[in-house]
Amino acid sequence: VIVERQGESLSASAADPRRAIAWREGRLEFVDEPLDIVIDNVSRYSQMRLVSADPRLHEITYTGTFVPGHFDSWLSALESVFELQVQRDGEALEIRTR
Repeated sequence: VIVERQGESLSASAADPRRAIAWREGRLEFVDEPLDIVIDNVSRYSQMRLVSADPRLHEITYTGTFVPGHFDSWLSALESVFELQVQRDGEALEIRTR
């Protein structure tokens, strides 16, 4: 579906019901989401605050599943797959591109 609004082109698509309720089953699922948005969502499940410290993170798309009990392995995978750097800064973890 494409909608025009004052010269802007917007698109909408049907949501996958299984993905929409994945949080009820203890996981978050993302498809082609900007990585900074994913980090903000995942941050709610961390004891430490996650900071998207690099505007280039918005240009990276993420497709995958986050399981709250596997936070450290998720961060490690981010560093490996996307060549990111996770750095502790006081009470926060800053995530940026290398």
